Amino acid sequence: MKGREAAIVELFNDFLSPSSDRGAPAPLDKVIRKVGHRENLYLIPSRFDFADNLIRSVNVDEKILARFISEHGRKFDLILIDCAPTESIITRAAYCASRYILIPMRTEFFSTIGLPLLRQSLKEFKSKNPNHAIDVCGVLINNSGTRLSPLGPHHRNARKEIREQARKYRWPIMRHEMFSSRGYPKLMREEYPDYLGNARREFKKIAEEFMNMIDLQKREE
Repeated sequence: MKGREAAIVELFNDFLSPSSDRGAPAPLDKVIRKVGHRENLYLIPSRFDFADNLIRSVNVDEKILARFISEHGRKFDLILIDCAPTESIITRAAYCASRYILIPMRTEFFSTIGLPLLRQSLKEFKSKNPNHAIDVCGVLINNSGTRLSPLGPHHRNARKEIREQARKYRWPIMRHEMFSSRGYPKLMREEYPDYLGNARREFKKIAEEFMNMIDLQKREE
């Protein structure tokens, strides 16, 4: 791979390896990678040149991710696609490949502006793809202070507006919130496994609520 491992970039370029001659397609096991020593967690990583590759691309196929998941994703119980909070080919590709949308919302002014834009984006996608079932399963309030130190009036007003907009659009609001915690970056880096504060316990509640919202636990049973 000439110094660079295959990533999501190669998927959007028909699995071509990131070499200068754009040679043979990258093997599937070079695109999907196991996370650490875990037996049941895999990812397709991104790369810093992803955006540049998409800008230079012509006629990017927004359904390529959906086809990839249809062909290779059957062995997975849950596939999560992380998108930036802006409209792009990545957003549309994620729509094509998804059944549900989870919306993390920071309690900030710009988040309240972005929610109507996301609704319009999803509405336009549905109008162009009437046979594709896709729904917002929930809105997750994110980075909302700590249990002992809630954020100030600006954040409280933003939380109120987010809740009002979600109710207006008939989007469920998750009961549990993701509070700010230094334990989360430690948990992601697998550092200090014996002391993570409340991060592991609180995230477990969020994960369980999310799985209930998409009926994943019922399907597994």
